Amino acid sequence: MRAVAVEGHSPAAALGHANDLLLVDSRSGMFVTLFYGLLNHETGELTFASAGHNPPYWYRSRDAELVRLASRGVALGVVEDPVFEEGRIFLQRGDALILYTDGVSDSLDQSQHEFGEAGLQAVIRAAGMRPAQRLAAAINQAVESFTFGAPQFDDYTLLVITRDT
Repeated sequence: MRAVAVEGHSPAAALGHANDLLLVDSRSGMFVTLFYGLLNHETGELTFASAGHNPPYWYRSRDAELVRLASRGVALGVVEDPVFEEGRIFLQRGDALILYTDGVSDSLDQSQHEFGEAGLQAVIRAAGMRPAQRLAAAINQAVESFTFGAPQFDDYTLLVITRDT
């Protein structure tokens, strides 16, 4: 992805090129999911595309709305010539972008109940407008409290970006 990103393609075109490269070298059954976006930090414009990854959440501070940034696209390395839908939003002051792997939403408690998308949405809404570090800490704390020592069985990656100016 890093190799195709420096070529200056749009997110959808970059995913298509990365898919072509993966198909040449991948073994059967191997695939990659990802969300790829280009953020203009001056204007707040985010252009994005997804290759079968969990849609990130966009917390809009002006109306406290939580929006899933879903865009059509399959995992990389699965099919030839996939179609990747591109989306665009404008982050405003106080907005947050929450990107995560399924290890966050699929975290299990001692009774094998899932934290789930509903749990993630609830903690984002409850946290409201906060700096990125504090919002990430609130999500991590909520998952940790929910799992209460149950072993982690999947990857866990969380990235929170906020627009402060």
